[in-house]
Amino acid sequence: PLHFAMGNADRENSPRVCQLLLDLSPATMDQVDAEKNLPLHLLSTKAEGIEESKYLTRNTVQKCLDMYLKAGPKTSTEFLTGIQKMPEWLRDIAVIHPTVQTMLNTKISSRFP
Repeated sequence: PLHFAMGNADRENSPRVCQLLLDLSPATMDQVDAEKNLPLHLLSTKAEGIEESKYLTRNTVQKCLDMYLKAGPKTSTEFLTGIQKMPEWLRDIAVIHPTVQTMLNTKISSRFP
């Protein structure tokens, strides 16, 4: 269900649906679907098609992203790839989010194998 909600993050009620799903089952944020996608990937795919003039739609997507990141996803290659694949307007928001900043700082400060 979270994959579906994030894949439809452009809809008006999506932020409330995402929050409800994250509250009910927080572990779903780190689950991959049959195509090996995190919910974040589906949000990114939806965001790619939103025109710059669609301010309210972009704002709805941003709210879904914020809720997802505040829920504390695990740091993983898939997660960081999902951030990289975001359209620039959304990636710029994601990389300054405290959750992502903490992840990046931890990765940067860790020792190389």
